[in-house]
Amino acid sequence: MQTGGGSITENLIASGLVTAEQLATCYSSMEPTPDAGTHLNRLVQKRLITKWQAEQIFAGRYKDFFLAHYKLLRPLRDFEMVRYFEAVDTQINRPVVIKDAPNMLESGKENARFREEGAIALKLRHENIVHTFQMGQQGPFYFLVLELVEGCTLFQFMSQCGRLSVAQTASIAYQVLKGLEHAHSKDIVHGDMTPANITITRDGKIKLVVIGLAKYEGKNATRSSSIDYCAPELGGDATRATAGSDIYGLGCTLYQCLTGRPPFPSGMPAQKIALHRTAYAPRIESLRHDVSPNFANLIHRDMLAKDPLQRFISAGDGAQEFRNWVPGQMIYDELAALTSATFYEQHSQPILYPRH
Repeated sequence: MQTGGGSITENLIASGLVTAEQLATCYSSMEPTPDAGTHLNRLVQKRLITKWQAEQIFAGRYKDFFLAHYKLLRPLRDFEMVRYFEAVDTQINRPVVIKDAPNMLESGKENARFREEGAIALKLRHENIVHTFQMGQQGPFYFLVLELVEGCTLFQFMSQCGRLSVAQTASIAYQVLKGLEHAHSKDIVHGDMTPANITITRDGKIKLVVIGLAKYEGKNATRSSSIDYCAPELGGDATRATAGSDIYGLGCTLYQCLTGRPPFPSGMPAQKIALHRTAYAPRIESLRHDVSPNFANLIHRDMLAKDPLQRFISAGDGAQEFRNWVPGQMIYDELAALTSATFYEQHSQPILYPRH
C-alpha cells in the first residue's frame, strides 16, 4: 500500500499520530486490504486518526501534525494570513483551538503584532470571554492556544429564531457587559461589538470572541457589517474604539435582538455613519408593545446616547441594571431554552471569528 511519500505504515509512524504497536493491534482485527484509501478509512473509523489526517497521509504528507505537545486534528478556518486548527493538548487530553500565522515570518511587523495580540488575550480570564491558554513558539513559529467553544453566534440565533424576549435580551446584555467589564478593567476594549462576535453555548452561557483586536486588524466599519453597530464618535473607524463605543455597539445589538433589525438598517455606509451621528432610532416599544419603556430606556438612553458621557458610566453598572430584568436565577436558563437540540446539532461549531 503505497502513497506519494512511502507506504501507509511508514507514513503513519513517521507522522507521530500512531505508534507501531497501535497499528499492529489495529491490523490484527482488520481484514487485509491492498487499497490505501480503504485502509486509512478503517483507521478513521477506529478513531486512531481523523479524516483530515488520513487525507494528508494518503497524499504523502506526514509532517507538521504537531505544534509542541498539541496534536492538530483538522483545519477550521483560514483568516487572511492566520490559520485555525481543532487540536488536542496531548498532556491533559483537552480539546483546544490552535491559531497560528506561518506566513507572518516574512514580516517582522506582522510577527510582532501577532505576539502583541497574544499578550492582550492572555490578560483576559473571564467566563464570558473565550479563554486563551498559552502563546507558544516552535522554531520561528508563534501560535496561540484557545478554548474550544462549541456554540452558535447571536447572529445565527436571530436569523433562525427571530426576535428575542425581554428576559432573553437582558440575559445576553448582562453576560456581555460582565465580560466587557473585565476587559475594560484591563484597559482593553472590544472594538467590534456585533452579533457575530457574541456566542451562545448550549447551556446558555455567553462567550465573547475577537477581543481587543480591532486596532491590530485595522478594522474599518465601512467595509463590513460592523457599520450597523458603529458608535457615532468613531466615524466608521473601529480602530478608535473606546469602552463607551463598546457599550454603544452592544446597544445596537440589543436593539436588534428585540426588533429584528439594527437601529438604522437602510442606506449606504456613509449614510449610516451620518445616521448614527445625528438621528435617533425608532423607540423599541413603538415596534414591540410587550417591551416596557423602562427596559427600552436602558438601551435608548443609557447605551445609544450620541454623547459617550451620557451612556452607562461603566459596563459593570450596565450589567447590574440588566440583571434586574432576568427572573431569579434564570441567567443561563433563559438562553439554554432558546432553541431546540436539533438547532444546535445543525449549527453548533467551534467559534472563531465573525461568520454570517
